[in-house]
Amino acid sequence: MPPLVSSGRITGIVPSAPKGPQDPFRFALQYQNTGNAAQKLSGRFEVRDASGKKVAEVAVEEVVVLPGQVRLLPIALVGPLPTGSYTALAVLNYGDPTKDVAADLPFTLEAPLAAPPTPPPAEGEKEGTP
Repeated sequence: MPPLVSSGRITGIVPSAPKGPQDPFRFALQYQNTGNAAQKLSGRFEVRDASGKKVAEVAVEEVVVLPGQVRLLPIALVGPLPTGSYTALAVLNYGDPTKDVAADLPFTLEAPLAAPPTPPPAEGEKEGTP
């Protein structure tokens, strides 16, 4: 059996603008396991404004990626976030405590992202604090 090699890379970030102000801005991270061992992939997706300040962060759902496999990791970015120019930054770890893989993508938000709607109170609960 050959020695296990764990390596990988982000091969793309594909944006999908929201259809309406209440919809999230969706991204698909494309990750390729270039090693010969299964990987437990985790990470984060950040959005930075034009000055480089982090204005949003979404955790990337933990998944297993088999050797040679390419996985699409869905990201849903919600507001509130004003219109403007931003950079999406994906940082993933495939199990190596000393090494992350990263990719970035500049994008423009043409319309502000609204905050997600608050769910209505469950039946029998009253609004406000007890």
